[in-house]
Amino acid sequence: MSQLVQPKFLRYTPPGFEAGEDGQHRTVQARRIKYRVAVPARPREPDVFELMEQEQD
Repeated sequence: MSQLVQPKFLRYTPPGFEAGEDGQHRTVQARRIKYRVAVPARPREPDVFELMEQEQD
């Protein structure tokens, strides 16, 4: 599991976040792997209303 996360220092903290004394809680575990979509999404199928409009034209 330690290979999937790495420490990250929070330069700016979210509202209400307690950074602790001397910023001791500013370091958090952040995911290391980022995913990219290799295959584009397939086109959306037309719905019933779009098909009805096409038939009327």
